[in-house]
Amino acid sequence: MAEPPSRGTIAIGRPHVATMVGAQLRHANRAFWRSPIAAFFTLIFPLLFLVLLGSLTGNETIPGTGGVRVAQFLTPAIAAFAATTAAFTSLAISVVIEREEGILKRARGTPLAPWMYMAARIGSSVWIALVSVALMVAAGVAFFGVQLIVRTLPAALVTVVVGIGCFAALGLAVVSIAPSQSATQALTNAVILPLAFISDIFVIGALPPWLERIGWFFPLKHFANAMADTFNPFAEGAQFGWDHLAVMTAWGVAGALVALRLFRWEPRPDTRATRGTAGPAPETAVANPSMVLRPVERVGRPGTVSLIASQVGYASRAFWRNTASAFFIVGFPVILLLLLPVVFGNDTIGGRGDVRLTQFLAPVLAVFGAATAAYSDFSQRVAFARDQGVLKRIHGTPLPVWAFIVGRMLAAVVVAFASLVVTVGVGIVVYGVELVPRSLPGLLASVVVGIGCFAALGLGLAAVAPDARAVPAIANATLLPLAFFSDIFLIGTLPRWMEIVGWVFPLKHFTNAVADGMNPTVPGAGFFWDHLAVMTAWLLLGLAVALRFWAWEPRTH
Repeated sequence: MAEPPSRGTIAIGRPHVATMVGAQLRHANRAFWRSPIAAFFTLIFPLLFLVLLGSLTGNETIPGTGGVRVAQFLTPAIAAFAATTAAFTSLAISVVIEREEGILKRARGTPLAPWMYMAARIGSSVWIALVSVALMVAAGVAFFGVQLIVRTLPAALVTVVVGIGCFAALGLAVVSIAPSQSATQALTNAVILPLAFISDIFVIGALPPWLERIGWFFPLKHFANAMADTFNPFAEGAQFGWDHLAVMTAWGVAGALVALRLFRWEPRPDTRATRGTAGPAPETAVANPSMVLRPVERVGRPGTVSLIASQVGYASRAFWRNTASAFFIVGFPVILLLLLPVVFGNDTIGGRGDVRLTQFLAPVLAVFGAATAAYSDFSQRVAFARDQGVLKRIHGTPLPVWAFIVGRMLAAVVVAFASLVVTVGVGIVVYGVELVPRSLPGLLASVVVGIGCFAALGLGLAAVAPDARAVPAIANATLLPLAFFSDIFLIGTLPRWMEIVGWVFPLKHFTNAVADGMNPTVPGAGFFWDHLAVMTAWLLLGLAVALRFWAWEPRTH
């Protein structure tokens, strides 16, 4: 009788299909949870949005409903948004990253068939989306009195599955047409975030009729409303929204057809890498003496100003070549500036001297873009340069390390200032936003100190973060929630505790200093010493943290 195989023996033969798909699915799940930025935007950001809006309006009861709260309809809408983020944005970005790194190409040389990989990827997105929906609903039930309706649970489950499938197919369609990871990030967010404002997620009701019609054309509004119907305690029946399901199915089929037709498994060729790299032919070089005699470089050590200027130029060019960074820092504030007055109207704001909404909205959104550039983007770039060994190698070059930091910080200031100028410029051109000449000196001081404050905080964040992957998650987990406390995403009277929290941190001071500097009803030259003092204190704190914990070499784990 043959002896049984010893423990650890590897089975011979082709693995079973279910085994390979299951292994790839587990791998995709682990990769998601090990990416802090993906987990933040998929799970934490919708949850923060639900908690903040729920704290403001979710505990209010709807008159004449017998105690039903606003959160009963807010929660399913946020759950639909979270599922969309997981199935559309996260799936598209993860797949395009693996394509650019060559993982998809190499996978085709393994026993894992392409359809198995895609099935596992989509299955992972479905699972994460289901987790996000469960998390939103659980938070609504636990904290805001949301009621679960047993008779509509089958319809809710079908709606979630169809919605996830629809946006997963659309995410793969985006991967098929987007040229790069950066473009995919920009395109997915440029689609989903504006749609959320006209799809009964961030704003429920009170939209202009033409915006309502546009919203009903796209699948996100159908997803949010189909989910809300299954949570409606006053509706009768099982609440299968067949019209909503039909629209989502049609969009899903269209996305799947685009993906099947255009999807690429190999990285796209980088034409920029080869463009202009070939030198002239030998005979051309000899025929043109100027090409031979032209000096390639100057002899001697470059001047300090030249070294810093070169770093500013290099970092600024790298920023503008990154489509995702340009979108979040410049494009996103401009889109909100163009969209929000259409959604909410351009009425006067009573607590701001009765100026129009756009007169206040333009500077505060400009501040958000500038803070994102100086804090989130700058800290991420510095941390990645450290983890890739760039900062360590600088010590062997003519570039002084302090000149590198100064140059990169100045580049962050330049980008932040450009973002602020573009956003305010759009407000001036489109909505007639005014600049107040007498306040320009103070306004400039507020902008300089504010951008410097967030650049210093970004440097401090890069110094204390465990690795570069954690930096964007930490930056967004601090900056985005603070925007709700700092008169950016929520304008008007806030609860007392939110006001107190907002005034502790520098974003509210930056926002109000710039907004008051552009407010024609505020007297003076635009110098607000209390705001400047708080921002200066945070600037010094950021620099102190950076000096204390800074490391030039990659962190060891």
